[in-house]
Amino acid sequence: MPAFLFILIIVVFLLASGYIASKICRVLKRRPTWVRLSVWGIVLLLDFGFFLTKIFDFLPIAVLRPLYIVSTMWLVVVLYGFISFLTLDIVQLVAMNAGASRLYHSPRQVAIATFITTILLIYGVFNAKSPDVVEYNVSTNKMPVGNDIRVALVSDLHMGYAVTDADIVKLVNLTNALNPDVICIAGDLIDGDLKPVITEDIGRNLEKFSAPLGVYAIMGNHEYLDDNIRAEQYIRTLKGVNLLRDSVAFAGSNIAIVGRDDISYRRAYSAERKTLKELLSSHSDDMLTIVLDHQPIAFREAEEQGVDFNLSGHTHAGQVWPMRFFTSRLFELDYGCASTGNTTAVVTSGFGTWGPRVRIGSQAEVVLLNIKGTHK
Repeated sequence: MPAFLFILIIVVFLLASGYIASKICRVLKRRPTWVRLSVWGIVLLLDFGFFLTKIFDFLPIAVLRPLYIVSTMWLVVVLYGFISFLTLDIVQLVAMNAGASRLYHSPRQVAIATFITTILLIYGVFNAKSPDVVEYNVSTNKMPVGNDIRVALVSDLHMGYAVTDADIVKLVNLTNALNPDVICIAGDLIDGDLKPVITEDIGRNLEKFSAPLGVYAIMGNHEYLDDNIRAEQYIRTLKGVNLLRDSVAFAGSNIAIVGRDDISYRRAYSAERKTLKELLSSHSDDMLTIVLDHQPIAFREAEEQGVDFNLSGHTHAGQVWPMRFFTSRLFELDYGCASTGNTTAVVTSGFGTWGPRVRIGSQAEVVLLNIKGTHK
């Protein structure tokens, strides 16, 4: 992310949280000054709580986890609290300009905004922990009639302070129940903080994935946020999980799984990742080719190189409304399944979440690709 955009987001966020704090303080205007100052202090602590988990990384996980969860939930509170207060202000302004009396005073406005935000937060937490199975029925002439395969696609696990052992066990059980032939993990296995993942060995649950033709994974941008070398080393310790970094593995005799490194490779190593043309030179064009590419940015390249299936994640389908407004404009395909020429692209909303364990307007999911052979 460009530095200016990051700074802009921080400034907008601080202004929004300040707007909420000012609304609360108006209700407390008759209370002692120290009470209102305490509100501003708490808001500032919550604003920077996420960064405090990085600064005080030496603290025990028992301290860091609640700090992370509360401070990231605050991001959602600010988003929907700001929208609620702003909407109420606009309604009040329009009504008063139309000659109506004041509809509500500060205490009632705070109560309404708090109620709306609380309901959305509760729903979002429940929704994030209730993954769906999304199936796509597709076909290929590179496999004979009757020789169908089932490919499970999972992505954006974000193991860490918010996505823990219990969540990954749920993911594994849900995926195995689909009886897939192949399991593909399209990056962001780790949220960014390696400490809880390695200390609690959360990834060990992934060893229980079951697929006769194998489990294949790639790295996403979040593996580069902390220490990409340690992240890679940890993933490689997971038995049965084949990590592909700009490399190709063969599932059976006629399926090539191409694992692309994330474009974050460029920033980490000051070099470009391999092109698809380079990666595809290792096998015959007659083989069914499945490309794993964390960020959905190279569909045209995949089509030009004759890729059959290009599987991605990264976008979370926006994760919380109205963020999909932005992801749908940043990416040609930010969610779903679409075909271009002979190439089918699939972008999953993923299983886990970045930051707050909340989904509003998107769904946690496991994708099942039912690939039907049509060659006679």
